[in-house]
Amino acid sequence: MWIDPMRPAIWVGGIALVISLVCLGYVAFVNLSSRNIGLGLGAFVGACVIFAMQLWFDLHRTVSSEDIAAEVVIDYQSQAIRLHTSDPLHSRSVFVAAAASKFLPKSDNGADRPATSIRLSKDFVVLTIINYLLNEQSDWQMTRSSYRTSIGSAETWQRLSTPSECTTITDAEIKQRLGDISNSFAKVESISMGNQNLCLPPHSSIEIKPAQITIITRICRIDFAIQEPFMMHMSSLPGTNAAQPLLPDGSPRYSYTIFGVRVTTEFFALRAQDRFIEKYRGWAGRVVSGAERWIEGATPTP
Repeated sequence: MWIDPMRPAIWVGGIALVISLVCLGYVAFVNLSSRNIGLGLGAFVGACVIFAMQLWFDLHRTVSSEDIAAEVVIDYQSQAIRLHTSDPLHSRSVFVAAAASKFLPKSDNGADRPATSIRLSKDFVVLTIINYLLNEQSDWQMTRSSYRTSIGSAETWQRLSTPSECTTITDAEIKQRLGDISNSFAKVESISMGNQNLCLPPHSSIEIKPAQITIITRICRIDFAIQEPFMMHMSSLPGTNAAQPLLPDGSPRYSYTIFGVRVTTEFFALRAQDRFIEKYRGWAGRVVSGAERWIEGATPTP
């Protein structure tokens, strides 16, 4: 993990400044007959105080949060798992959903029913977020254009980062990390279309936990946290009043679970005035707003 040199720089600089002030104060004390030395020391102390005050007032962290509803439907009869969104065609997670469906059990008829369905649904939300990052946010500096057409909306994008401007996370690395946390879908053939790599800002890392995905850069962190317990679970499709269909073994055909996903963006205090801060703010904003569209299915506005 890359260590930000800002923290040791402040500590070393602060200690060195204190030593300098003590030494220069002693020099001025010994030479009290010189007004100029005293005035110079006073100006130096004043400049140090102003600089310290600017650090105190300008270097503050900022935190913002966005809540997203992730609705997951499992159809054990059709052996399918998917997001239930307001616009299913827009949610390109249908590709990873087809791959994930191959790993579903035949039913949820175990002793801990419906715990199996809830666990599978949570694992699928984690997979969906990763799928979104690899497909929609594969490069932190990409350009994107949106167009309104007669049949809906269309988007184009282009990656801009050079290899030296990336911390590259491969599709294979992510699948390995999913296996490390025993995610039910760690062995999917491909998480992204075309096995894309993820280009994060330089000196970045990504942490994947059973209910959390965190991107950490030198300037900010973006945290996707699946809130537990789940918001809702039922054994029928939403919006239907028909009797609950059952499988031959007596277990429900459907599982419908809603999870709350809290996306928190934090900009670190020591980099609050970084010369690249606006570029990072733009990237973080795109990641958060795009995740909402991807998971909830809202149609993007050109």
